[in-house]
Amino acid sequence: MSTSQPLYPSTALGKTSLIELPSQAKFDTLFLADGAGSNIDDVTKRFWIVSAFEPVTLFSAIATRTEHIGLVYTVSVSDNEPNLVARQLASLDHISHGRGGWNVVTTPGPGSLNLRVPKEEEKDSVAKAEQPLRVEQPIQGHPVIAQAGTSAEGMAFGGANADIIYCANYSIEDGQKTYHTYKSHTVAAGRKPDGLLILTDVAVVWGETQEEAERKLREVSDLWPIEVAVHNLGMGFVIGEVDLDAPFPQDYDRDAGSFRQTAERCSVGLGHRLLIGTTQSIADDLQAWIEAEATDGFAVIQPLVIDGLREFAEHIIPELQRRGLFRSEYEGKTLRENLDVPRPENYYTLLRKGAA
Repeated sequence: MSTSQPLYPSTALGKTSLIELPSQAKFDTLFLADGAGSNIDDVTKRFWIVSAFEPVTLFSAIATRTEHIGLVYTVSVSDNEPNLVARQLASLDHISHGRGGWNVVTTPGPGSLNLRVPKEEEKDSVAKAEQPLRVEQPIQGHPVIAQAGTSAEGMAFGGANADIIYCANYSIEDGQKTYHTYKSHTVAAGRKPDGLLILTDVAVVWGETQEEAERKLREVSDLWPIEVAVHNLGMGFVIGEVDLDAPFPQDYDRDAGSFRQTAERCSVGLGHRLLIGTTQSIADDLQAWIEAEATDGFAVIQPLVIDGLREFAEHIIPELQRRGLFRSEYEGKTLRENLDVPRPENYYTLLRKGAA
């Protein structure tokens, strides 16, 4: 179980700080998405959060306040020096005593004007990734590798190299296809299928009753300007060219409501599946996905942010524990131990064996 949150060390929830809450709920990881800078219109008009800490600095601070929670963040080697990325990841793994993780992405890059990219005539003289890191081997062998590719090439890469896969499926049937495709790539790469964990993204809105959960959804939906919500659909729709209160085209989604409802729900879930309900209905849904082999677990997104995280920890986690679907205590100290994914063999050991 992973949670994706904007985290601020000074924020407190009663006697339990926001940093400590995921650990008390026995989450596997905190996941922090990150990316290169965007133009000013994107940042000010379309991002759900404008100010965000740099992830390595933030997670290094969080590592000193936690003992078990894994710390996984996104960084692209298209927008950052590979040698620096490797050194930061290794350093975080040491600082956290074996809880670091990397969500591997590549971008068209350079996606940031802050990165100096060598000119074409300089490239032959630059050996970025061939220099020593000047940091000893990470505690976990190397940090846990996460990936989210859904192209044929991305799924083959993830099956061969990743420990965690983040997926954005909207139905159990789609989840099963993704799940079994990734597991087959894992076996084809000579790995055991349970050495790769599939985590499905889900945005959860909880209520004591279904009506309360729907009310919370409407409250957070109203925070999104409708023109931004329509833009976030990513389908080329433009305000003024569509009737917002007309049914959403069945070619896209037979179960969707109006354009307005679909756009709002897409934004609230940040493009991921929305799960709105009570303790029982939410737990039933998550259990159904696991039992159908549509996922190994979930990356939980909280549209209500702090309150949503607290409600998930206080209501959903205990019910999953009662059903035997989630741990009551951490299995080990490192993230690999808690995920039960194997430690990679040292690269130079493999070279001596002729296997690298």
